[in-house]
Amino acid sequence: MSALNRRQMVCGIAGAGLIATALAACSDSDDDSSSDDATATPTPSSGAKLAQTVDVPEGGGIIVMSAEGAPIVIVQPTAGQYKAFSAKCTHQGTTVDPPKDGIMTCPNHGSQFSLAGAVERGPATTPLPAVAVKVEGSDIVAG
Repeated sequence: MSALNRRQMVCGIAGAGLIATALAACSDSDDDSSSDDATATPTPSSGAKLAQTVDVPEGGGIIVMSAEGAPIVIVQPTAGQYKAFSAKCTHQGTTVDPPKDGIMTCPNHGSQFSLAGAVERGPATTPLPAVAVKVEGSDIVAG
């Protein structure tokens, strides 16, 4: 049996790298969260300021990060009514996009949620978990 020449060795190493890359791409985890629990409800510190009321459009919403680093979507379904939900899709934990035309969409697999957090289209089957908030003056704070 002959020894490997330099070209065979380099090709073998490159091939192994391609195989590892292909296997990683085939992984079924496309979750961008740091938690294994996609449905974990963020619990920001009570009283922590999350946003200002003027930043949340009526019939829409914004994505903010809690002091603990959890993405939260704050919505204003009707004038002066503010609600908040975990912004992590309940399918695999990817952060949903801010509401557009009253719908929050997960960029990974297309799950859609209403401004009430309800599933409008799967593959998600569970609503976005509610996050308690309240308005204090012009601030929206964790409640």
